[in-house]
Amino acid sequence: MIKTEQIIDQDRPVRILSTLIQNSAVPHALLFSGIEGIGKRTCAMLFAMACNCGDLHSKKNTGETRSGQVPNNIFSPCGNCKSCKRILSENHPDIIQVNPSGPIIRIAQIRELLETISMRPYEAQMRVVIISEAHTMNPESANALLKSLEEPPDRTIFILTTGQPTNLLPTILSRCQHIRFNPLSNQGVEHLLINNIKIEPPIAKTVAILAKGSYIKAVTMTTDKWLRKRNWLLNEIDTLAEKPKNQILALAESLASNKEALPDILLLLTTWFRDQLVYQSDPEKILNKDLTNRIQYVSQRTTDKHLHSRIKAVQEMQNKLKYNVNLRLAMESLMMNLAGI
Repeated sequence: MIKTEQIIDQDRPVRILSTLIQNSAVPHALLFSGIEGIGKRTCAMLFAMACNCGDLHSKKNTGETRSGQVPNNIFSPCGNCKSCKRILSENHPDIIQVNPSGPIIRIAQIRELLETISMRPYEAQMRVVIISEAHTMNPESANALLKSLEEPPDRTIFILTTGQPTNLLPTILSRCQHIRFNPLSNQGVEHLLINNIKIEPPIAKTVAILAKGSYIKAVTMTTDKWLRKRNWLLNEIDTLAEKPKNQILALAESLASNKEALPDILLLLTTWFRDQLVYQSDPEKILNKDLTNRIQYVSQRTTDKHLHSRIKAVQEMQNKLKYNVNLRLAMESLMMNLAGI
């Protein structure tokens, strides 16, 4: 069941949405922006439930809430009334979800949506249309939606979610109340991993740091496939000095070929070298706690000066990613540096 407690580290968005409901001032279009995996869709579903929850509306109508104040439970739908149950089961006719079809949201999807919302809501007090990854609408789709945002159907709220608000048409942006969601804290991601999917605390702590605020990304990183890839990469790095030059260059080319993964790879290398440095003075503060024995082994075979040099080399590569550099050549230089050549 979706619960308010699943919305971690989003006090400001929850407070804004709670106030809108309490003051009966819900706009016809909302835009939730922020990186993937921080609770935008969960918050949209909770908001849809709160707008239609029989329990919340009965409390509001009987005066259990005081005007001008936001009660603690205004954004906590009961989960038990007919409306809440139907939304939870994703079987409510008036809670409409639109997701990308492949890489984009197609014009046919928006036309079908517009036909549906041209009719009155079947049973909801407020119909809610949730358009996920709204920035993937092509120009035709976005322009088709625009008229409905300008002249919204009766009792209909649009919620657009996106990680790239600047890729939306300015005319779309101007018609939505924009609510920004924050990346989750490391502690928040760690808490969700341990409590939701029962990840062991040492791995949860490491993954939370590497996930950079995204719970979905963190979940992906707990799979056996990711852990095997991590261990493979660290083994390759630890044995660079033993490899012939052609293998070092081949590794650099392989890593550079996946531009989207490079920031994560470099962050992983930074934490790895940091752990070796930290272990020598305070073993309890290492991040990759599930690899403690290995960190102990490699840290005893290097010097502080060498580790500082490696960390600096990786940080320089991280800075290069901000510019239009030749990634293959830059990674070749980094790998040669790490190999001591």
